[in-house]
Amino acid sequence: MPYAWDDAYAARFGVMELDRPGEVRWFDIDPCYVFHVGGAHTDEHGRVVVDGARYTPADTVAMWGGIGGGTGPAAAAAALGVACLHRWVLDPATGTVTESARDDRPVEFPTLDDRLIGRVSRYLYAVSDGAIVKYDEADGAVDAHALAAGTAAGEAVFVPARGGTTEDDGWLLTITTRLDGSASQLLVLDASDLTGRPVAAVTLPRGVPAGFHGSWIEDDGPAAR
Repeated sequence: MPYAWDDAYAARFGVMELDRPGEVRWFDIDPCYVFHVGGAHTDEHGRVVVDGARYTPADTVAMWGGIGGGTGPAAAAAALGVACLHRWVLDPATGTVTESARDDRPVEFPTLDDRLIGRVSRYLYAVSDGAIVKYDEADGAVDAHALAAGTAAGEAVFVPARGGTTEDDGWLLTITTRLDGSASQLLVLDASDLTGRPVAAVTLPRGVPAGFHGSWIEDDGPAAR
């Protein structure tokens, strides 16, 4: 990989107000690497709250060394670095940042209900090692749907139920891939009961290479009505 960790290169967030394009304010944060942000919103105090999957410097080095193969005994022996759910609170009034770990389990691809992007959301979903995870902002609960051994999951996409009355009234869709190369599945989970049995597991004609992101586009045609 053409990337490497550099202790001299600081980590920071850039905040640009929507009505002031091009004017970016930078906030220095503890050294880390972030592939994916799960959500961001402005709280009642005017602070910007950001959740994301954070790699420590050591995890970043291990992660880059494991992607695409590495050279030397150290790289061969290193386990892939993992990210954990983290929160940054950026205060434009003071220029300060508060950081906190939200969980210590490895997660990636944090997602939420797309209708709440940029707004306050109660639930956040993520993919962990052998599980799909749901975080509840209101009470701090964390639920997980365990996957079969030797199964990797792509990003879990939330699909809202028509006429839903709660934020988690809907389904989570993810493509699961067996590490033995057998057929993949489209897994459908009840977002309001993540620990329950899957709503459906549709076996696909062949294995799908493990991917990153997913999306849901509703069919608004006559058949959908």
